[in-house]
Amino acid sequence: MRSRPTLYEILGVQQSASLPELQSAYRREVNLLESMRGSKSAQEFNDRTQLLRVALNTLSDPVTRLSYDAKLSAGSRPAQSPAATRAVATRAVGASSEVRADALSLRADALALRADAMLVRAGLDGPAATTAHGVASAALTAVKTFTRALGLLFLVAMVAFWITRCVAGDPAARRAAVETKANEQTALQEYYQTYGVRPASMAELELLEAERKRRDNQGRQVDHDRDKQEREARLFEEESRRLGREVSEQLRRDEEQARYEAERERQQKQFEQHAKEEAEQRRIEMERQQWRETLRH
Repeated sequence: MRSRPTLYEILGVQQSASLPELQSAYRREVNLLESMRGSKSAQEFNDRTQLLRVALNTLSDPVTRLSYDAKLSAGSRPAQSPAATRAVATRAVGASSEVRADALSLRADALALRADAMLVRAGLDGPAATTAHGVASAALTAVKTFTRALGLLFLVAMVAFWITRCVAGDPAARRAAVETKANEQTALQEYYQTYGVRPASMAELELLEAERKRRDNQGRQVDHDRDKQEREARLFEEESRRLGREVSEQLRRDEEQARYEAERERQQKQFEQHAKEEAEQRRIEMERQQWRETLRH
């Protein structure tokens, strides 16, 4: 059966540790526990924190520490090295139900030690002190018995809970499976109402959906190619019309230029002919004038 760790083992120090060493060990263990918080449940974290706090509060008070050391000596618990105490503390962190039981039991021990310290500090002695001490011890023994029984019941309840969960399965997983099945049925029905085809399973639905998308993509590609051909045909027709207009305009300009040149050449010929006629007329007139002069003489 597992032996319960001592308060020194919980803090990971030797029994001769000083108060600063106890406080330093407490801070070290708290920081270590904080770093492991993500891997532990809230209950386990709280139980381990309470164990560390009970250990520090009990060992920080000289009177309660003296009583606790006397109790350890009476129990003849062998001293352990710091490495061994840290190993025990680490094992204690690993089991949440055992840590909770230790926390409850150690809390009862701490209450008993504090009651003894209060009697010592009050200076009670004689029969009255003995009677008061006996009554307090009896009450605290009853409390310890109750807390240990409560811890045992808690451990049994945890074991029963995990056994039931393992046998019945995870409710969250079952609920997730039911929701997944319902979603699949809804998707199959929606596909049937949309496309008129009832798939037998989600795998068949995915195949049908992939085939439908392939056909849609193929149809879109055909439409794209047809639109491209129509655009190219329109562009070719427009380009042909533009070239035809340019050729017609060039022919018109060439015809006008030819008419202009012909008219200019005609006018030039007329001018030359008229000049020749005038020159001939002046020659004839001069000859006539010469003949007249000759006849007169």
